[in-house]
Amino acid sequence: MEFVSSVQDKADQLVVDCVALTIDDMLTVIGIDSAAAVESLLKLNKITTDSAIALIGKQQDRIYKGDNWLMVQDGHGGNACIHFLDTLDYNAIMQLENPAEEIHRRVEEKSSRYDESGSTLCFARVLEERGCIEIVNVGDSQAEVYIDGNLVFRSIPHTRADADLEELERAKLYEHPHVPCRPGQTLKVLTPSHITYSSNPICVFRNGKQLVPTMALGHENMTGFKPTKTYIPFLPGQKVRVCVYSDGVADMKIDGCAEDQHDMQMLSAQQLLDKFVGRWKQNWLYVADESKLEEGQETNMGGGYDDVCIGVLEIN
Repeated sequence: MEFVSSVQDKADQLVVDCVALTIDDMLTVIGIDSAAAVESLLKLNKITTDSAIALIGKQQDRIYKGDNWLMVQDGHGGNACIHFLDTLDYNAIMQLENPAEEIHRRVEEKSSRYDESGSTLCFARVLEERGCIEIVNVGDSQAEVYIDGNLVFRSIPHTRADADLEELERAKLYEHPHVPCRPGQTLKVLTPSHITYSSNPICVFRNGKQLVPTMALGHENMTGFKPTKTYIPFLPGQKVRVCVYSDGVADMKIDGCAEDQHDMQMLSAQQLLDKFVGRWKQNWLYVADESKLEEGQETNMGGGYDDVCIGVLEIN
């Protein structure tokens, strides 16, 4: 009872003083060391990162990780941009308030070298002091977040086929005014054994050059640059799992498939890599009409694989 009385007296004094105090001030008044309190809260969350990559295509995928972050890049066009990105110190960059903007700034310093070369960018970062996961996306690499076994977020790719209205409106500022796109197709996995093709328009930019993503690093900034940023809150004690991956995973993953969703929550990065590389290399049944799976004809990728990379960040 003496402890309760002591705390109550101090709380009453706070009300009487009626002043605006910082969190540090309030912790000090009631006799708690603020640094120790923050450290204790952080210890409630153990962060681990895991990654895996298979360069089975053009060898332009990259994956990086730190104590509290994961980053995926997927180069396209020539190698100049992705090779420049290889030289950056991501441990330092990821300490900045806006890592994506810093990466973009450095690429643009040498933009004349990258007129035919670029890259996607997607990263996840734990902001423990804010109690949230930060997801930043540029292009068609993706991230998804599970909390306590539930999918709470999946990033939207920056493509004409998938982008939200805000991104499509932004892209209009950079697309060719008369011919903003041309028809294109991409693989669509229907079941673990069936594939088809779906529409995936190709952007035509003001300089006449073409690209599937509506936004990317490089290419002399012809796409413009406005990363999509999302903040997903979590609480101490919740189980959080974040997967970040290139389109080499996205193209082989079935979003509505219970087995795939289970595996994204449970398997290690290497196990997920093996799963999706296996899909690239397996035999398939191709159907022109996805409602007629019984008409599938046996086929394979003929060696036309894409690079595959995936990272897993967990908070326990």
